[in-house]
Amino acid sequence: MTETYLQRVANTESMEFKSISGQTGKNFEWTLSQLKKASNFLQIRRFNFVQRIPVGNAVLKDENGNTNSITTYDTISLTMQELSFGENVPTIVGSLSASKPDEITFLILTIKPSEN
Repeated sequence: MTETYLQRVANTESMEFKSISGQTGKNFEWTLSQLKKASNFLQIRRFNFVQRIPVGNAVLKDENGNTNSITTYDTISLTMQELSFGENVPTIVGSLSASKPDEITFLILTIKPSEN
């Protein structure tokens, strides 16, 4: 999963983002709460990532022989409390299992100041 999101945080110190991935078509959302800059690093009071992944497909046939495909989704999530990291430094926040046994999703977070 390689996606970049540009957001601006003013004095609210929090941000929530919900979307459908353009690359995978999966639903996901993430939240940053109480983002603060310390002397030489950034602090996040709470980080939450939630993704709905497909876990199964079923094909149903009606009485006329027409088939309909049904995809079942499950929710995976990662929540971190008191996260600290360097500014403009890619940081592995965590990893999540994917829908296939040989796949894993790594969450890498990089926060840098906007260029005015």
